Amino acid sequence: MTDEIGNITRMDNVLDKLPERLENTISKLKDTEEQFQTAKIEIQKTFPQAELLKDKTLRLAEVNNLLDMGKSEDISQETHY
Repeated sequence: MTDEIGNITRMDNVLDKLPERLENTISKLKDTEEQFQTAKIEIQKTFPQAELLKDKTLRLAEVNNLLDMGKSEDISQETHY
C-alpha cells in the first residue's frame, strides 16, 4: 500500500511541476528563435577584414612556397654526398 501511495505522490509532484517546465521550455524556445534571427542577419553581412584575410592568405602561400623551395634544395644537396 505504501508503494502505491508513493507512486501517486511522485506522479502528483511531476504534474505539479509541468506548468513551470512548460514556461521554461517556452522561454528557451523564444531565446533560441531570437538567436536564430540574429544569426540569419549576421550571416548576410560581409566579413569586414575580407581583403586583409585575402592578402595574408596570399602572403602565407608565398612564404610556404619559399620554405618548400628551401627543403628541396636541402634534399638535393644531401643526395650529392
